[in-house]
Amino acid sequence: MKGSTSSGTYIFSRPKYNSTYSLLRLEPDGNLKSYTFNENVDWGAWETTFKLFDGDDHESLCNLPKKCGSLGICDDNQCVACPKPKGLTGWSQSCAPPALLPCKSAANVGYYKVVGVEHFTSKYTEGDGPMKLNDCRVKCSNDCGCLGFFYREESSKCLLVPELGTLVKVTNLAHDAYIKMPK
Repeated sequence: MKGSTSSGTYIFSRPKYNSTYSLLRLEPDGNLKSYTFNENVDWGAWETTFKLFDGDDHESLCNLPKKCGSLGICDDNQCVACPKPKGLTGWSQSCAPPALLPCKSAANVGYYKVVGVEHFTSKYTEGDGPMKLNDCRVKCSNDCGCLGFFYREESSKCLLVPELGTLVKVTNLAHDAYIKMPK
């Protein structure tokens, strides 16, 4: 992982039986799971022997890209809020980013700020920079594929995102999201 100060190794699984038949699968929700087949049983032969995002030992479920649908704030493994231009509302399955007009000009977009959140990819990329907040805004506005950006005040790093998904609540950090919306 770029810029990571942590080190370590994940042990994917410790099979309890002959693990000749095993597979590693990236699930539709973004979770990475290992399955092992136990040929000595009749029912439930495929056992999940590892989950990257398990909510316990390894990674928070909030780091799953679609834990809270196409847009939602996750805290303590639960979807807790839906960011809207006028503030946070209760989370529901219908939370979604604002519908944007066809991309023609940067003048047609505005942003609303969501304080104290990170993108689900923030652990794996810092973004570009250092740069000023306004330069980050202009960069996203000029990119038709950008749905929003995340700005880290302490490092002046800018992360443009083509997908919003789950926003992870952070405390004691000046990390904010700016979600693109029509003017």
